Amino acid sequence: MILLNNVAEEIGWAGFVFARFQDRHGPPRAALLTTVFLLFHVPSFYVETRSWMATATVLGLLLLPHLGSRFIVGWLYNSAGSSVLIAGLCHAMHKAIVNSTGLVAIVALPQFDVLMVMAGLVVLAAAIIAIATRGRLGLKRPSDSFDPR
Repeated sequence: MILLNNVAEEIGWAGFVFARFQDRHGPPRAALLTTVFLLFHVPSFYVETRSWMATATVLGLLLLPHLGSRFIVGWLYNSAGSSVLIAGLCHAMHKAIVNSTGLVAIVALPQFDVLMVMAGLVVLAAAIIAIATRGRLGLKRPSDSFDPR
């Protein structure tokens, strides 16, 4: 799951899309623009719910946490020297917690409850990261790099 799903997704979302948006628009806007790719999950939400209304509700509930996750992944990606592996591991960890066969099964809590607790924690962590990094999300300024010349 980690290599074929999560790291592969982050090669596209963090390593390609976020990185290019970040170069053009800065880290916060790149996270915001990358959040649009939450729509990537519409088919699977619809197949699971068989309802466009339920799909729209789920997307609405996950919009802010998804934005928060893009801030966190962007920070990890930048802080780890543009590592899609770190971004993919974060993605995998999150899925291992909220999926019905992961932590949800171990702690015997309803999946929706765990998902909402994680959503709140993700939004809180993203806000802290955004404030602590002054919106840079770990991206070094050109003056931050050491040039021996």
